[in-house]
Amino acid sequence: MVIIRMKWIKRDDQEESGNLGKICPMCNTRYELDSNYCQKDGHRLILEEKAKTVNENSDFKCRACGYVNEPPLRGFCILCGEPFGSEARRERVFLFVEGIYPIYIESFPFELDRMQLSRLEGSEYVNSPHVRIVREGPDFYVKDMNSLNGTSLNGKIIGGKGRKKAEKERLFSGDVIEICLDSKNNGMIRMQFKVFPTLA
Repeated sequence: MVIIRMKWIKRDDQEESGNLGKICPMCNTRYELDSNYCQKDGHRLILEEKAKTVNENSDFKCRACGYVNEPPLRGFCILCGEPFGSEARRERVFLFVEGIYPIYIESFPFELDRMQLSRLEGSEYVNSPHVRIVREGPDFYVKDMNSLNGTSLNGKIIGGKGRKKAEKERLFSGDVIEICLDSKNNGMIRMQFKVFPTLA
């Protein structure tokens, strides 16, 4: 008879040994070793020790969107499709929606509607279209499309029936858009607008 002795490793022991677990390469949320995907954005987790060694010149980190790809690589970033080693890099525009995958905006004007957010709780309150994002030269703008439940930009109401006349608002990388506002003007669905500039 073979007796197998197993030792349970506490999280404190894990940290002392240097094996800190896994981390999401997009939002930097930490997880235990037995986790494989981020609960916030669904991205595949990588070992935290590996994440510490990744820098801007790493072959695993996409220069366009910053996502850390795991080998085997096929020449393209699995998040944004940017080819590795490419000298010609296009500007990438995303909506990072809390609770689902990022939405890549390929062309403008871009209209966000119910179908794109159907996996989220509260999506039934989203109009089709709800907001429109346009580009004018190097600048971006967002406008509420006279939605029933309203829209806010960085906490400021920018439109919605019975709230405020919808006007076009300047949009900067990092701005937070909330849609389907409640009586306290808190959005049921929250997202961040991000622009990744062209890199030489």
